[in-house]
Amino acid sequence: RERELGNRSKALLEQAESKQRESMRREREAEDNEKMAADGERNIHRLCDQLLVNGRQRGDVQREKEREERRVAEISQNLERYKREIGNCQTASKEMREEEARLEGQHDKFMEEAEKAETQARLAEEEAATLEREAGPSFDAEGRARFQFL
Repeated sequence: RERELGNRSKALLEQAESKQRESMRREREAEDNEKMAADGERNIHRLCDQLLVNGRQRGDVQREKEREERRVAEISQNLERYKREIGNCQTASKEMREEEARLEGQHDKFMEEAEKAETQARLAEEEAATLEREAGPSFDAEGRARFQFL
């Protein structure tokens, strides 16, 4: 019976040691789990902070995008206006070239008429001079007789 008690106490002692080792192992696991939980919590806080930063940046980017879209729309409107103005200028330029050609034609016609008139005037003067020489005395603008002496 003593032996049984001795074996039994030895078994209980071994069982107690085993449970103590198990308890220490579990305590280490608990400490490791607490460290992991603390690390996880820090990661969660860091990720939440990063989410906030990203959200702010996204808002900034969205506002910048909207500003750029308004700028592009304004530039597009200006471009359309410039295209219309270019078309108007091209039309005005074409009309001016046509007017220039018409005026050059008139100029050439008037120059030709002026040359004809000058030629006719020169011929008339020559004819008048010839008639004056042939007629002898002539009258000036006031009707006074002008005599030519030979």
